[in-house]
Amino acid sequence: MTETDHHQMLKKLQQSEANLIRAQRLSGTGHWRSDMKTGQMEWSEETRRIYGIHPEAPITMDIFANAIHPDDQELVDEAIARGRQGRSYKIIHRVIIHGKTKWLEARGEIELDAEGHPAFAVGTVQDITEKQMIAQELEEYRAHLVEMVEQRTKELEEAKQAAEKANQAKSAFLSNMSHEIRTPMNAIVGYAHLIRRDPLTDRQMDQIDKLTIAAKNLLQIINDVLDLSKIEANKLSLDIHDFEPARMIDNVCSMINEQIEKKKLDFFVDLDHIPFRLRGDGVRLGQILLNLTSNAVKFTDSGSVRIRSRFAEEENEKVWLRFEVEDSGIGITDDQMKRLFSEFQQADDTTTRNYGGTGLGLAISQKLTDLMGGKIGASSVPGQGSLFWVEIPFEKYGMHHQADVHYRHLAGVKTLVIDDSAEAREIITSMLEDLEMVVETAETGYHGMEKLVRADGKSEPFQLMVVDLKMPGLDGIDTVLLAQSHQLIKPPQLLMITAYGHEIREQELHRAKIDHVLLKPITPSRLYDALSQLFHTTGDLKKDRTMTGQPGSFEGILRQKFRNRHILIVEDNPLIREINMQLITNAALSYKAVENGEEAVKTALSEHFDLILMDIQMPLMDGLEATQRIRQNDTLRELPIIAMTASAFESDVKKCLEAGMNDHLAKPVDPEDLYQMLLKWLPKQPEATTNREEQPKTQTSVPEKPAKSMMVADLEFQRGVKMVGGDRQMYMKLLTQFVEQGTRDVTVLRSNLDENRFTEVLQMVHAYKGSAGTLGLEALHQRAQDLEHYMRTHTDPHEWKQHTRLFMEELKKTVQTLRPLLETEDVSTTVAPQPVDSEWIEKKMEELLELIRQSSTCSLQKYNEVKPYLFTENDIDGDMLHQTHTYLEAFDFEEAQVLVERMLHSLKQHRL
Repeated sequence: MTETDHHQMLKKLQQSEANLIRAQRLSGTGHWRSDMKTGQMEWSEETRRIYGIHPEAPITMDIFANAIHPDDQELVDEAIARGRQGRSYKIIHRVIIHGKTKWLEARGEIELDAEGHPAFAVGTVQDITEKQMIAQELEEYRAHLVEMVEQRTKELEEAKQAAEKANQAKSAFLSNMSHEIRTPMNAIVGYAHLIRRDPLTDRQMDQIDKLTIAAKNLLQIINDVLDLSKIEANKLSLDIHDFEPARMIDNVCSMINEQIEKKKLDFFVDLDHIPFRLRGDGVRLGQILLNLTSNAVKFTDSGSVRIRSRFAEEENEKVWLRFEVEDSGIGITDDQMKRLFSEFQQADDTTTRNYGGTGLGLAISQKLTDLMGGKIGASSVPGQGSLFWVEIPFEKYGMHHQADVHYRHLAGVKTLVIDDSAEAREIITSMLEDLEMVVETAETGYHGMEKLVRADGKSEPFQLMVVDLKMPGLDGIDTVLLAQSHQLIKPPQLLMITAYGHEIREQELHRAKIDHVLLKPITPSRLYDALSQLFHTTGDLKKDRTMTGQPGSFEGILRQKFRNRHILIVEDNPLIREINMQLITNAALSYKAVENGEEAVKTALSEHFDLILMDIQMPLMDGLEATQRIRQNDTLRELPIIAMTASAFESDVKKCLEAGMNDHLAKPVDPEDLYQMLLKWLPKQPEATTNREEQPKTQTSVPEKPAKSMMVADLEFQRGVKMVGGDRQMYMKLLTQFVEQGTRDVTVLRSNLDENRFTEVLQMVHAYKGSAGTLGLEALHQRAQDLEHYMRTHTDPHEWKQHTRLFMEELKKTVQTLRPLLETEDVSTTVAPQPVDSEWIEKKMEELLELIRQSSTCSLQKYNEVKPYLFTENDIDGDMLHQTHTYLEAFDFEEAQVLVERMLHSLKQHRL
């Protein structure tokens, strides 16, 4: 090392020390004062902030004492002793605030009273955590500098290696710190999502939106730093697996859709016949494309953004794909291009001020591309836009250009695409032709109508019409209405596409009888999913239009194509087990249910099943071991086994797959997710074995709206009913069972707690996490989830007991709240008959009203006849129905007349 290098490094060190001094001067310092006679303490606002104390909370000596780090207790005690002797002190020590360690610099001295006796203790406290960290890092650099000076005779390569080692140590530190910060940030994002599901005012929703955006932005910065540090520390490895590139790009589009809508940009995706499946790290490829696309959107205020992909080259067992992201934004100069992929660099300082960002995205993309053995680059014309490209090799995976066999039934479907954008028409046509569909296009609604009517008249009708919403002249809604006015002999299925989903009113879609809306950009995966819903996944075109996109369509397919398939349900929680049994029955499937892994193994080996739904955490034998034992039997190696558990972490899913399971469902399980999973894994059978004549039993129509008396806090009634397949009567029955079981379990929990049987406590809490979540008991579900997590991450039995008692109080409160409601709920077992014409209900209500006006004793009988049909009316609540019944029982016809007239008026308004 030369003297010049030495001087520069010394100069940098001096500058760092100057910055540290400046930071110390600007740091906040709190003060405190304590009456030595009364023990009363006063803390400044800054002191409270440092110790994490609410501004209004009372201050005690215990708060200070409990926060002291155990390793520094002796140091603090000595300082306090000096203070009591009238001597001032200054110490640096650690405290633990809400589980986080802080470094503090504390100073103190004694104030004497008029007689010279100690009266008050006063002092200051300063949070120097950051300074301690900086000092520690400076010390490392200083030691490293001394080492370099002492060994300056060594080769330059040795000095370079030492510098790289120091850089890796720094990156490892960043990696650890990023993990610590990211955990609470994920919680903030998650809770914001949960709060959004509750009823909120517009102002609260706006605040939650801003909180979510801010949290996600910060989380993205943290993730970027984490990824960069991992790469530099050589800790980032690729996860090679099979993936669908179209679906990966679909996810990328979903993440930036909101930004696209806000800026009203045109967004196009052209995948140009790339393979349906590839083998490689799809997650990292998605991260690269998300970085490139986010930048394109960020720096484009008007115009368009395009994602394109194509084959680059093919060699032996690999195929190179090229992905391009092109925008019409501000562009990049040649000088800016030179430092484009450098860390913490943007085009210039004004870019950071105007657009934000850390300048890490492109640097990370380049490092990830290098890690994947690829190439990345860019070209640009300032003021006209930029094009970023990346070429990456992937392993071959059945190089088919079409989607897989699930979509072959769409071959030959005659389709009309109506869109005023030539580029959009070309892209959609290419995707449809990949499915071997027969496609014609039209640039306007009027042109499309000519083709539609002409084809229908020739008995060569279009089976599908894909129409854009926003078009000049005749827009998408009017185009569809015009098509319907022609009274075609064979009208086509309808698929609306738009980049402005938030602008479509539900009434317009209902008026035009449009069941499916597909948001731009149109990707193959999105289009294939929409077509699957329109035409199901069978070889026949769908005949019943009313089923299009409606909940239960997956259930309908199960009824038609998989009737009487035999399912083994393995679940130790009786409530969850009964719900699963009900859902399986609703789908016209048969089942056998067992309570633990041992029974599951025995049953699977002795009987034939088409699929197993396997819980994970169970007594005697868990689901993982049960699966492994089942897989040991050669005849059961291919039997689909689906994990069902309240633990949905990636590590848990990985354990399920490693044990031999095929897939995973996280509890509480949405019925539609369950049915879709069954469709995915139930083995197909020949068409001849399907009994098309056998029709499912008609489900009795039930009200989705709870009676007013059931609208209690923390009970998500509609979600609970949905979880049992829409069977309200079953839901009320399960709530009653829950109350009975909960009453017993409070006593059992208390006994287990007193005798330190914590394993049993944990099993019960896990069970309640699942059952409460399924029934929509949100507060109890959250309390159980928090307690289970706490018991798995902490080891203090005393703390376990305290937290378990809080859970018991919540369980007791839930039971006490539900019991009287279930006992008095007059609609708890009411099941409405099949839906009838609203005019018929009005007629019966008018007859009832006439009887009431005549003070007829037959009024109550007439009311009981019509009452079940009133539960389905959205504007009539349970209180009104119950009160009317009470008035008629008491022969209070005058009050009953008021309520019946009000209900009749509501019925007429609702029909209008």
